[in-house]
Amino acid sequence: MLRIDKVQIIEGVTVYGDDENPNLFYVLPNTPRFRKVGDDYTFKFVKYRTPIKRENGKLGGAFAFFDVEFTIPDEQLEAVKETLRQKLNSSESGGSGDVEIGQLTFTDGKASINLENVSKEIVETVWNPGSPALYGNYITPFTVEFTPDGAALFQHALQGEGGSVQVAYDLYTWAKLPPIKVKGRFNAEKFYSFYQQIDLNWSSWSKDAYREKIIEKARDSDSYEIEFEWGATTDPEIQKDIREWAHKTMEDAIARKMVNAIEPVSEKGRKKPWGKKHVTRDFVNQKISSFTLEFDERLPFKWNPAPRGTLPNIEDFMKYYSEVDTDDPFFKQLHVPISVNADFEDLPIHSVEVHVDYNQGDVHTIEQPLLKGPDDVAWFKTYTDGENFNYKYWYQINYRGMSQFFKSEEFETDDRNLVINVDDTGVLVVDAKVGDLDFGEISQAIVTLRYDGGAADGFEECFSLDRMTKEHKIRKVILQPRNNPYMYKVKYVMANGRKFEGDWQKGDSRTLYINSPFSYKKEVSVRTIGELGTDVRNIFLNLVYEDPDNKYTQKESLILNREKPYFTWVFPVVSSSQGDVTYAGTIQFADGTVEEIEMTCADSDTIVVGPAIRNILSVEVHPDLVDFDEVKLVKVALLYGDEKNGIKEKKDVILRPESKKPEAWTVKLKDRNLVEYRWQATFFMKDGTVKMGEPMTSEEPSVVPKLPGSRNSGDKHGNEDEFEDETGFREDQTRFED
Repeated sequence: MLRIDKVQIIEGVTVYGDDENPNLFYVLPNTPRFRKVGDDYTFKFVKYRTPIKRENGKLGGAFAFFDVEFTIPDEQLEAVKETLRQKLNSSESGGSGDVEIGQLTFTDGKASINLENVSKEIVETVWNPGSPALYGNYITPFTVEFTPDGAALFQHALQGEGGSVQVAYDLYTWAKLPPIKVKGRFNAEKFYSFYQQIDLNWSSWSKDAYREKIIEKARDSDSYEIEFEWGATTDPEIQKDIREWAHKTMEDAIARKMVNAIEPVSEKGRKKPWGKKHVTRDFVNQKISSFTLEFDERLPFKWNPAPRGTLPNIEDFMKYYSEVDTDDPFFKQLHVPISVNADFEDLPIHSVEVHVDYNQGDVHTIEQPLLKGPDDVAWFKTYTDGENFNYKYWYQINYRGMSQFFKSEEFETDDRNLVINVDDTGVLVVDAKVGDLDFGEISQAIVTLRYDGGAADGFEECFSLDRMTKEHKIRKVILQPRNNPYMYKVKYVMANGRKFEGDWQKGDSRTLYINSPFSYKKEVSVRTIGELGTDVRNIFLNLVYEDPDNKYTQKESLILNREKPYFTWVFPVVSSSQGDVTYAGTIQFADGTVEEIEMTCADSDTIVVGPAIRNILSVEVHPDLVDFDEVKLVKVALLYGDEKNGIKEKKDVILRPESKKPEAWTVKLKDRNLVEYRWQATFFMKDGTVKMGEPMTSEEPSVVPKLPGSRNSGDKHGNEDEFEDETGFREDQTRFED
């Protein structure tokens, strides 16, 4: 396939290299030209001796009929091949062998002429089929009608040196990019927490006491980024197309993957239940979504070399010039160029017979030209009856090596250009090629292609594509125009031996690219919490990804220990928004005991396992409410006791002005239900005084010390005191009162 960055100019033409074969080249001329048949141009300029009066008041002046082709003369092509041959076999290149000139297959195209945009004071109308022939010399016929002023101007401009007619071709073919990489990442997270405490004290002798405390937090964030590694690709237009594709693909995936908003606790859910004096509600909800998209140079894209330029003037212009009287019947003629837009060498077509019949009034003309190639252009010419330019035609396709032929129905038209397209030739043309298949993941793609021809006999064909066989051609004679899409499905044989079969899909393009069904890669991170190697020896885990809609499954087994405390599982998936990961396993402790991890469905792309998830008390001490303009430092004494299991843990946390982040305190638990601890804060003021907060009992995961109110103190240095926690442990404390 053509590589757009392998380009050089030789003998005035552009030469591109192939992405795989170093001996294969594609040669493109830089400009189109007037077509010649032998030594004569296919050009005619007819000037009206007397202008034609029209209903709109405008006057006709001249007609020009000509063909434009996009080709290279044989002698110039031979010179290009000789230069390529010398370069290929030079000692510097290290190449060898003969030069091959490849034929590009254009899937779509159009041709335009600058006369279409010239003022109506100069040009009346331009006729052309819009699309050139996509095979052979890519011929496009043009018919131009000039005003009287335009006729005189055009006649003068086409003589002498230089040129005045400019033609632009847009021809689209499949090409390969140079090495590039695009990687996109998306992450979305929504978090909501709600804490409510209601205390109601009824009193017979005084007013009832009601106290309600609510803490409500919400966080909503999402982001995505796209990274481009352009390599040697510097063309801004190519970079623009790839950027637009990547952002559009990411936006489509985000629309499918975006997590729903979390609804806050309703007003009804906040009310105190009937008959309850004390209520505590604690609600936490978190949703996480992420995916990664990758794209590299394996994916082909449609490319337009866009040849264009000024046609050289006609040599001996007056040879092709004539003048006529508008009252002459010659003016009332119908000229229709007839061509076949099909590659006769590639298709099993021997020839095409076209039967054209003009029968209006007293004029009856029949012509039956025989076309034997895409460069053959036949002209149907006839006098007309007044202004009626309708004619009828049918055509017959004769196939090589077959007695059968295809005869079309009869059509009626007034089209000034009659083109028989490849889909009208009674041949199903499909070129199946490898698209973005990654042969590191997929070893083989088995394709079944089916065509239901309606009135004609249908057929089914099965073929495979792999690392060695990257394309397959189907040229099936169906004896009718291809009016229906073909159907195809692909069975993918994975590198690990598993198979994945896609659904039936419709195809309409003549080039069928077999791409990977795995548009995304899923990344699952497995992390552990716990004393691996001390309390826990090994964690055995089995992970399963299932996408039932696409009948796709992936499995992975792993062992986590001190040497390997985490694992990242990356695998291809069909859809970023479908499929679930489940896991189960066993925890093996150092003392020989085991604990089963029950089958669990992962609610995010990060899985955390280990006994420490359930047997750890974790407390954070926050400095947010400390005014360090008055306070020099704060000492927070923390105490946890489990007398039954012989656990006594304490820690002093020091908060200073430079303390910006919370300090953490963790305690291993033997009784996971006992999570109560005590804490007390001592504030050392900048004026030398010391203030001590009250001892507090809490189960909250956060401690936020706050300076107590001022009280009179007779002793700046405080007094010895001691407090006993509810677990029976006694801790000496120094309390200061001011």
